[in-house]
Amino acid sequence: MRKNIRNICIILAVMLMLAATLTCTESSGKQSNKIPEYRSFRDIPGVTDDKVDVVMASQNNLLRMTNYNELTPWLSGMIALLFLVIVMLVLFFQKNRFAGKQLEELVLQRTKELELQTAKFSTILNSLPDHVFWKDLNLRHIQCNKSFEQYFGVHEADIAGKTDAECLGLSPEMAERYAEWDRKVINDVKALTTDEVIPCVDGTEQFFETIRVPLIQNDSVIGLIGISRNINQRKAVEEEALVASATKSAFLANMSHEIRTPMNSIIGFSELAMDDELTPKTREYLRKILENSEWLLQIINDILDLSKIESGRMELEKIPFDLDELFTHCQTIIMPKFIEKGIALYFYIEPLKGKKLLGDPTRLRQVLVNFLSNAIKFTNVGMVKVSTSVKHSTNTHSTIFFEITDSGIGMTSEQVSKIFEPFIQGDSSTTRKYGGTGLGLSITKKIIEAMGGELSVESIPDLGSKFSFELTFNTLDASDDMPAHSIPIEQIERPSFEGEVLICEDNHMNQLVICDHLTRVGLKSIVAENGKEGVDIVQSRIKNGGRPFDLIFMDIHMPVMDGLEAATRIDLFNTGTPIVAMTANLMSEDKDLYKVSGMNDCLGKPFTSQELWRCLLKYFQPVNQKASFRERLVQEDEKLHKVLQIDFLKSNYKKYNEIMEAIDTDDIKLAHRLVHTLKSNAGLIGKNDLEKTAADMEHLLSGGKNMLKEDHLNLLEKELNVVLKELALELLEQLEPLLKSGNPECLNLVDGLHAIPGSRTLIYQLDDFDFQPALSTLTELQQTLKAG
Repeated sequence: MRKNIRNICIILAVMLMLAATLTCTESSGKQSNKIPEYRSFRDIPGVTDDKVDVVMASQNNLLRMTNYNELTPWLSGMIALLFLVIVMLVLFFQKNRFAGKQLEELVLQRTKELELQTAKFSTILNSLPDHVFWKDLNLRHIQCNKSFEQYFGVHEADIAGKTDAECLGLSPEMAERYAEWDRKVINDVKALTTDEVIPCVDGTEQFFETIRVPLIQNDSVIGLIGISRNINQRKAVEEEALVASATKSAFLANMSHEIRTPMNSIIGFSELAMDDELTPKTREYLRKILENSEWLLQIINDILDLSKIESGRMELEKIPFDLDELFTHCQTIIMPKFIEKGIALYFYIEPLKGKKLLGDPTRLRQVLVNFLSNAIKFTNVGMVKVSTSVKHSTNTHSTIFFEITDSGIGMTSEQVSKIFEPFIQGDSSTTRKYGGTGLGLSITKKIIEAMGGELSVESIPDLGSKFSFELTFNTLDASDDMPAHSIPIEQIERPSFEGEVLICEDNHMNQLVICDHLTRVGLKSIVAENGKEGVDIVQSRIKNGGRPFDLIFMDIHMPVMDGLEAATRIDLFNTGTPIVAMTANLMSEDKDLYKVSGMNDCLGKPFTSQELWRCLLKYFQPVNQKASFRERLVQEDEKLHKVLQIDFLKSNYKKYNEIMEAIDTDDIKLAHRLVHTLKSNAGLIGKNDLEKTAADMEHLLSGGKNMLKEDHLNLLEKELNVVLKELALELLEQLEPLLKSGNPECLNLVDGLHAIPGSRTLIYQLDDFDFQPALSTLTELQQTLKAG
C-alpha cells in the first residue's frame, strides 16, 4: 500500500511539472506575437495618424492584458514546484520512517537469531560433562560451564576476574603448575594437552585430560580456552593393563627362574661329566643333553626377549665393537651346522679402516645368528651368503647395509606377510618339519627397528630368500677404544687361576655345581646359604685381619637377605672385592640396579663353562697349570657324586613331613616352595619319577591355592621313600668297603646316616671307631631296608 501511494505521488508530481513546463512554453510563444511599435505603423502606406492612435490605444490595452496572462503561468509553475517539493519532503520523511522501521525489524530479527544461537551454544556447553573455561591474558577467569561450576562448587559470577589460586581452592603448587601451562599456551600460541589430577569440591581427586588452546581475535591472542575431560575410566583401564603386564612379566620371570634353576645344574653337571674319560656312546648322550638344553634355553630367551620388547624394557647398549670380530664370532657359532649339512657359507665384510662402531654388539650378533640359523634350517642344498657394505661414512658415523641371502625353500608373498608375527611361521607344515617357536624373526625385526633400521625381505618359492637392512652407527677412532680386558670371542681353553671366591647361593645343587666348576679351574670357594651369612663372613674376615675374597658370586633371590641388600652392605665395607650377580630370573636383570647395589657384573643361570670362564677372566689372571686336570677331575667327580647323594638324603628325608605340616597349617606358600625345591633336586640327581610327581604337586599349589588330593600326597610319599631307600642303600654300599678296611674316612658319611631310619647304633659305633661291630650292624641295616 505504501509503495502504491509513493508511486501515485511521484506520477502527480511529474504531471504537474509537465503542465508547468507547457504553460511556460505557451506564454513564451504568445509574447513572440507582440504588435509592432508605433514607428513601424507610420511606415505603412495608407495608414493615417488617427488610425495609428486608435491602434496604439488598443495595443496598450492588449499589453496590459498580455502582462497579466504572462504572470499566471509562472505562478502556476511556482505553485507546482512548491507542491512537488512538499511531496518530495513527504516521501523523503515517509521513506526514512519506513527504513527505520525496517531497520528496527531487522535488528529485532537478528537479535532473536543471536539469542537463539546463544541459547543453543549455552545449552550444548552446559550439557557437556567436560569442564570448559575461558581466561584472559592475565589468566583471570571470564566464563565457564555448569560442569566446571559443579565440580569446583563455584558460580561463574564468583570466579569472573579471578585466578585459579584465588577462586578454586587449589594448593599453591598446583595453582602455579596450571598457571605455567596457561602461560605456555599464550606465549607459544600453540595448543597444549596435559594429564592432571584435579581436586573436587567433595575432597576427592580425579584424573583429567586438559587441552588448552589460545583464543585469537584479529590475529592477536586475547586469552585461552580450556577443556578438561574426566579420564578416570581410561586410567583404570590403563592400570588394569599395567597390572596385567606386570602379572605377565612376573609369570615369565617366575617361569624363567623355575626352568633355569634346575637347568643350571643339568648343563653344569653335563659339562663336568664331559671332562671325564667316557665311552663314545656316553659322550654322545651327554652331547645331546647339552644340545637340547641349549635349544630349550633359546626358546626361553626368545619368549623373554619378546616380553621385554613388548613392555619397552629392552635397552640397547652403546659400546665400541669391531664388526669383523662380531662376524667372526657369528661364523664360529654357526659354522658346525653348515659343515654338518654340507652347505657353503660365504662372508664378505667391507672394511671400515681405523674405525669402531658404537652400538649393541650382543643384539646385533643375535640378529645375524638368527638369520643364519634360519638360513641353514631352510636350506638343503646350495649356499648362504652374508655381506655388508658401507653406504655412507663420515668422521662421526657410518651407515652399514647388511644382506643375508640363501638358496633355501623360499616363501610366497602370503607367507612373507606372516613370518614377522609372533609364534607364526610360514605355514603349519614348516613348524612340524623344521621346528622352532616362530619367535625369531619377530624378535629380530623388532631389534632392528629399535636400532633405527627397517627390515626388508624378498623371497621366491624353491629359489631362496634375501633379508636386508641398514643401520647407522656412531663411530670413533680405533685408537680411542682402550678396553680394560680383551677377551677373545672364539672358544677358549680351560684356564687355571689362583684365588678364593665367596658364593652366596641358597640352592644346594647350584652350590655344588658352581663350587665344582671353580675347583676345576683352581679356585677355592666358601659358600654362604643366604645374603646375611655372606655379609657376616665378609665382616668377620675384616675384623680378623684376613685377606679379602678375590671375587664374590651373589645370587639375587635368597631367604633371610636377598642379593641386592647383601651386595649393598658388602660394598660399604670397601674391601675392593668385585661382586658378580648370579640370577636365573633374566626378566629382573636390571644392570643399573645391580650397579647401584655395588655389583660389577652379571652371570646368568644356567651358565656354561665357557661363560663362567669368560667372567672369571675379567677378574683373574690365568696361571700355569701345576697338576694334571684329568686326575683331579676324576677325583672331584667321584667326590661330587657322593656329596650329591648324601646332600639329597640329608636334606629330604623329612621333606614329606615338612610339606604335610605346611599344608595342615594352611601355609600354601611354604608348601609350594618345599615341593619346588624337592622337584629341582630330584631332577638334578636323575630321579625323574619323583621330579614329575613333585612338579604336578607344585602346579596344584600354585597361586596360593591348594588343589591337592589325597592321591597326590600318597604318590609323593611313595616316590620319595623309593628314592630315599635307593640313596640309603647306595650310601651303605659306599660305607661297606671303608669299614672292611678300617678306613677312618667312613666318618665322612655319618651326616648321611642320620637320614636313614634305624642307623643310630651304627653311628654310635662309628663314633667309637668300633668298625667290626659296625660292619655287622650295617649288614643288618641293609637287609632291613631291602625287606622294607
